[in-house]
Amino acid sequence: MRSHRFSYRTSFGEKTVNLDIPESFDLDIIGPGEKKGKTDIFQGIKLDISRQDRVFFIVNDAKRPFIAPRILETITPRVINNQNFYFMIATGSHYPPTKKELGDIFGKAIYSNIKNRVLVHDARRSETVYMGRSSRGTDIYINRAVLDFDWIVTIGSIEPHYFAGYTGGRKSLVPGICGFKTIEQNHSLAREEGSRILKLEGNPLHQDLMECTRIVLNNLRTRRNPRIVAINAVTAGEKIYHVRAGELLTSLDPLIDRVNALYLRKVADRKDLLIAIAGFPLNKDLYQGLKAFENGKSVLNDGGIFILVAECDQGLGPLHFDTLLQDYRDEREFLANLKKKFSLSSHKLINLLRFLAKNNQIYLVSGLAREKINPAFFRDFKNLQLAFDEAVMDLAKKGIKYPKILAINDAANIVSQV
Repeated sequence: MRSHRFSYRTSFGEKTVNLDIPESFDLDIIGPGEKKGKTDIFQGIKLDISRQDRVFFIVNDAKRPFIAPRILETITPRVINNQNFYFMIATGSHYPPTKKELGDIFGKAIYSNIKNRVLVHDARRSETVYMGRSSRGTDIYINRAVLDFDWIVTIGSIEPHYFAGYTGGRKSLVPGICGFKTIEQNHSLAREEGSRILKLEGNPLHQDLMECTRIVLNNLRTRRNPRIVAINAVTAGEKIYHVRAGELLTSLDPLIDRVNALYLRKVADRKDLLIAIAGFPLNKDLYQGLKAFENGKSVLNDGGIFILVAECDQGLGPLHFDTLLQDYRDEREFLANLKKKFSLSSHKLINLLRFLAKNNQIYLVSGLAREKINPAFFRDFKNLQLAFDEAVMDLAKKGIKYPKILAINDAANIVSQV
């Protein structure tokens, strides 16, 4: 037996799990790329903000890396005390951050001084203003607060995204601070073939995001004409590798190659068993943790087993996903309802169903209560060794006695391809 140790962060600190694998099994382990060497993280970020300017910083929520503290302290040391500086958490359709998460997002020292100037976007309840409609039919409602400032500075991170191609850039505005209807209409495009990971050109959902963002920017320029700057970072865990500032619509382009170098991993052949360890903060709930499934599923043979390790200490995720997942009973009924009206999160269930239709299985190792886990999609395990041992027995029944295995660290960000 070979003993392997996997460590990952949770909301409550570091966690380590051990896994014993027979010597005769073919095992590959992959994780993020560059770990050493100098970084060039703060090049090109100089904002000529006067003390009188009203500045609106839009930052990631707690489902993304906590990069805001270092960037804010670097670009403008006055950020804590200037009463003209306001901040908005771009939650999209996610839950609002907890008090502890707000401290994580900004850093406790900064947050204690700015908390009266922090706004949290709520897609269902925040006051929005209508900006127009995209050519694909997305009605654009955006948080009204964005209208009142001389500067708009977005601070986000770039990672692979399973239907938008990549996060970052335009996503700080759309869907970051948009109304629920806007998000749902745009995300309905996730069902289209071209909406997939690492793809921007020809990606209908990304193109709709870009068009919606362009409409918002044009509207803002006719109203108050604020200066708009996008700051994007390439990160892995606590480490920031690169940061660039630029024009919002083109801000992704200079960093795409660096993101791919960090997160895209090639494997020699398809696997029979895949172990995906979802890292923090994407392992907080199943909704985000399923990105590990989306990123790795293409390297699994038909009939293979996918073991997803996601802590899920905050449950299943947003209400629209929680309800849809737990209420699911029948594929035919689900697809019939989907034809009548797309609902947010439906694309996740569609992808799960397509995967299972290939005689695959998904084993879920999490802290979720068993009654929360719909057996139509997942087999429930409380530790990785139990899930692995069961998977090996199930594969042996299919005639696969010496399975090819791939284990992925930080699997909710790492994209594996054959």
